Amino acid sequence: EKILKMNKKFQDNNDEQFIESGRIFIRGEIDEESEEHLSRHLRQACFDGLSSVYIYISSEGGDVDSACAMIDEINGAKKRGVEIITIALGRAYSAAAYLLTFGDKKYATENTTIMLHPILFELDMDYISNQKAYTSFTEKKYDEIIAKVAKNCGKTTKASIIKFRKDIEHGLWLNPSTAKKMKVIDEIWDYSKEPRIDEEGKRRRSQKGSEQSRQHQCDE
Repeated sequence: EKILKMNKKFQDNNDEQFIESGRIFIRGEIDEESEEHLSRHLRQACFDGLSSVYIYISSEGGDVDSACAMIDEINGAKKRGVEIITIALGRAYSAAAYLLTFGDKKYATENTTIMLHPILFELDMDYISNQKAYTSFTEKKYDEIIAKVAKNCGKTTKASIIKFRKDIEHGLWLNPSTAKKMKVIDEIWDYSKEPRIDEEGKRRRSQKGSEQSRQHQCDE
């Protein structure tokens, strides 16, 4: 238990340093925990007045509803004037790939694999009438989501959206070059951008430290 608390403290400290530089990391399964992680840190970034947030995604996908909540949080931050940059790091499959497409700017690192496929909703209902109602609802929800993802990838006509759906029907595996051609991403991530992001984080930490020091002097 003591080790777990120490690890948690270490993680919290790292998270604070990353968010000061505008970085949020989504790793592992897309679920309620990763949704809470993104929501909490993205809202903190908005509260701190960051103009840009970098969301690094390394995930095999997961729960659709959690992914939808994360998409809503991203769109909410955009409406508050925050530029969202999504970066696929190593892998972005399924719901994680959908999440990737909602960045204002979309990137993938050089050796990343991206996979898009139709959404799979879990069905845990006994009654046939409930199953039919839920199936009808999820079909409409899928239509709405896939249309948004397709538009994020530059598909603006009904015909191009239908073709996009057909392309991913059996799972579409992409390397960064092909993903760029299909407009799933804009560019391959350039790591030379990282030092500038680091400098922004250092500037914010320094500014925060100065403000805390002045507040402490006023309290005395």
